[in-house]
Amino acid sequence: MIKVLSIGNSFSQDAQHFLHDLSMHGKEEIYCVNLYIGGCSLETHFKNIKENNAAYLYEINGKKTDRYRSIEEVVLEEDWDFITFQQASWLSGDEKTYNPYFDELYRFVKERSNAKLLIHETWAYEISENLSLQKREEMYNNIRYTYGKFAKEYSLDIIPVGDVIESLRKTEEFDYSAGQPSLNRDGQHLGLDYGRYAAALTWYKVLTNNSALDVGFLPYEFIITDDSMQKINKIKEIVEAI
Repeated sequence: MIKVLSIGNSFSQDAQHFLHDLSMHGKEEIYCVNLYIGGCSLETHFKNIKENNAAYLYEINGKKTDRYRSIEEVVLEEDWDFITFQQASWLSGDEKTYNPYFDELYRFVKERSNAKLLIHETWAYEISENLSLQKREEMYNNIRYTYGKFAKEYSLDIIPVGDVIESLRKTEEFDYSAGQPSLNRDGQHLGLDYGRYAAALTWYKVLTNNSALDVGFLPYEFIITDDSMQKINKIKEIVEAI
């Protein structure tokens, strides 16, 4: 069994929502924990490790609990295989907001765990009356550049959810501007069906190195039709290509 911890926010919550259940239909079970504070930034993570704040809602296998924990407590409670980091979504493309906070968080975790550390690449927001296609692409490019810069600097691998989401948006099946469903539910967070499914499948492939094509899991949120299966198969195709 693979054990993964995310020091995150609502975007890692989205990514982990289906991950355990999906892995049970794959070749290797993934036990996942998310430390959740809505909109949490690297700066807030830094503050919480310095003050040892038990400020994070403890989520197990995509489900909320009623417990609040500190980063140190949870890092030490398991022999984690992977621990993931991410910046708050609206700051993800602004490299000036990363340090000293990313560096402090990285060193704090490295001193306490032998886990492989990963960067969870978040996604650009969906086009709307306030965000043009050009601005969305600019946001995506900034996110991709910034996460890539820090991944290279710290020799970390990336879980490329942002790349997968942007690639899917360019397909016929998920072209929102052409009337296809958005991969987001509110312009920012992932949709409760295809968006979260795409993120979980991306994590599964990166964490297990197994094929996305072999996963038979279909969330109960899906209404199975020829169209929905075409969209699911497109997600698998895009994830498999990463």
